Amino acid sequence: MTAEEIQKDVAKPNGVVRFGGRGKNGIVTFAIGDDGPEFKIDVIRAWEEWVTVDRNLRDAEGVLPKEQFVAWAGSRASVAQEIIDKAYEQLGVGTVPKLTGAEVEQFMARLQEEVEKLRVFTEPRSPSKPSSQGNSEIRFQM
Repeated sequence: MTAEEIQKDVAKPNGVVRFGGRGKNGIVTFAIGDDGPEFKIDVIRAWEEWVTVDRNLRDAEGVLPKEQFVAWAGSRASVAQEIIDKAYEQLGVGTVPKLTGAEVEQFMARLQEEVEKLRVFTEPRSPSKPSSQGNSEIRFQM
C-alpha cells in the first residue's frame, strides 16, 4: 500500500481523519491455525520488541556474528511466544499454544509484512521538495 493509498483510506469526506480502526493502521488480527481464537496485536510495538532484542545480538556494524545464530533463533522464538502470550492473556482465553519453529517464522514474517505497510508512517524522511521554491531567508526591517 502506498502512502497515497493509505491517505485515501484514512481521510473522510467530512474532513475527519480517522486512524487506529480495528484491523487498520497497525492493529492487526491474527489467529494460530484454522480454529485458534483471533487476537489483535499492535504490530509496531510488537516489532519494536523484536528489533530491540535483535540489535543487542548484533555487533557494532549491525552484523549477526555466527556464534550468535543459535541465540538469535531462540530469542526470536521467545519474543514471538511472549507477544502471543500477552495477546491471549488480554483475550482471557485458554491455554496459549507453544509455537513450533515454523509457526514462529510464519508469525514473524506476517508481523514484518504488516510493519512494512506502515513504514511510510514510521520512518523519518526528508521532504521530497522544499516547501517554497523561492529564497527562504527572512528579513526584518525597523
